[in-house]
Amino acid sequence: MIECSRLAVRAATLTAQNQTATVRVHVRACDKPVEDAEVVVAGTTHRTDATGTTTIVTVPGSVEITVLKPGFAPATASVQVAAGATQDVVVELQPQPSLEETVTVVASTRTGQET
Repeated sequence: MIECSRLAVRAATLTAQNQTATVRVHVRACDKPVEDAEVVVAGTTHRTDATGTTTIVTVPGSVEITVLKPGFAPATASVQVAAGATQDVVVELQPQPSLEETVTVVASTRTGQET
């Protein structure tokens, strides 16, 4: 009888450990999908498809999302997702501010000196 109880507890623990959650990230810029953006969750990088979407299976709880794409400012989001649930997240990227510098070079020579 004790052995059966241990087995039931162990099975319940394994079931709890195997629970997953799904996060579907939609990356957009100017109301258009962003293809090939990097979506980082729990240290793993995923890429968006032509529709600007990637689907990530993760552990339930708080999920931190970072989105990177050249030409855009990095974006972060945090979402709570329950075990067995699918959570949709829309991340709107903003264009990276451009930095322009103008360099003016002024040169002068000394004239009238004997060498």
